[in-house]
Amino acid sequence: QKFLAPEYLYIFISLSLDESALINLAKEAKHYNATLVLKGLKKGSLRKTIIALKKILTKTEQGILIDPGLFNKFMITSVPSIVLSKADISDQLQGHISLRYALELFSKEGELREIAHNLLAEGVNREEF
Repeated sequence: QKFLAPEYLYIFISLSLDESALINLAKEAKHYNATLVLKGLKKGSLRKTIIALKKILTKTEQGILIDPGLFNKFMITSVPSIVLSKADISDQLQGHISLRYALELFSKEGELREIAHNLLAEGVNREEF
């Protein structure tokens, strides 16, 4: 049996983004089983980070990963950025766009078209957020 690498759908964010944008991205992440990723802690403090994220986490029940290594791996220089990745292949978009729109573009023009198409289909089958 051949080992298949899992695919990952990431939304790279920053606490400098508007709160409503963060809430919308968190809702979309939950809907499409994506992972929200922060580069680091707010002013180096876990407490300040939790306080900044409390409303977003409470409203959406979406977790957030703090991982500067992922920012480096995908060379993320601006947020929000959306990355669909499998093994050493990835599709990436930057800017204030919906996750659904990013997946639609990936499904038409990306290296991981089939995965993006499947994620879109799974998202359609879930209740709207």
